[in-house]
Amino acid sequence: MYRQDELAYVFAQSGCSVLITMTSFGDLDYPAMLDAIALGWANGSSEKLPSLPRGQPGCFLQGLRAPLVGAR
Repeated sequence: MYRQDELAYVFAQSGCSVLITMTSFGDLDYPAMLDAIALGWANGSSEKLPSLPRGQPGCFLQGLRAPLVGAR
């Protein structure tokens, strides 16, 4: 239930190598927030998330509708 500025802070501090998120919760649109924070995150080309594997596009798990980036 993070807001955009909170997500930006977490990403800057975490060094995450995998990103799993809901598409939305209430009025929160997580893919749109991620686009604003780190454009290119879904296709593995965001400089704002350097710990995610470069060139590895995200995928959406069918049924879960959750983007998964950096998974192997």
